[in-house]
Amino acid sequence: RVPEEIKSNTTRTIKIASGLVLNSRIVRNVGPFENTGPIPPVAEETSTYTIMNSVTNSFNSVGNLVYTAKIPSYVTWLGKVYPESAASNVKYNADTREITWNLGDIAPGVGFNSSAREFSYQVSLSPSVSQVNTEPVVIQAARIAGTDTFVEGVVENTVSALTTNIFTDPQFQYGQEKVVE
Repeated sequence: RVPEEIKSNTTRTIKIASGLVLNSRIVRNVGPFENTGPIPPVAEETSTYTIMNSVTNSFNSVGNLVYTAKIPSYVTWLGKVYPESAASNVKYNADTREITWNLGDIAPGVGFNSSAREFSYQVSLSPSVSQVNTEPVVIQAARIAGTDTFVEGVVENTVSALTTNIFTDPQFQYGQEKVVE
């Protein structure tokens, strides 16, 4: 019955991944491109749209950041990107209908301590008669992914599909989202 003291130390290192966020919106009347064609979209006619994206990053550096999105068969990649200086970092695969944009590295605090990283591109929509009274998908779910340099792991964020419901456009009026004949 000798008094005994037991001591135990546990050390843990907790690494928190950066909060990477992609915001995407579809517009017609704002942005870096002039859009053409009827609004609401008309079956068998072409209307162009601008996809505006912004990325924010909380507190760790993220390297090799890549944006990917797919477009449906009735949407056409027009090859117009903003900023134009980034055009060499954008690839479109006509077979898979996938847009890939290499955004490079993004510093901590982007979108918080400094402006968000913004980029845009233009596509055209040619809806069919079978899409009358619907809001066709223009961009299927988009994703950004990169490597958090602190936790040494992948961080990613996705956004839902974008349709002809361009409610984020300041000139949008209810009823302009559905395809008409």
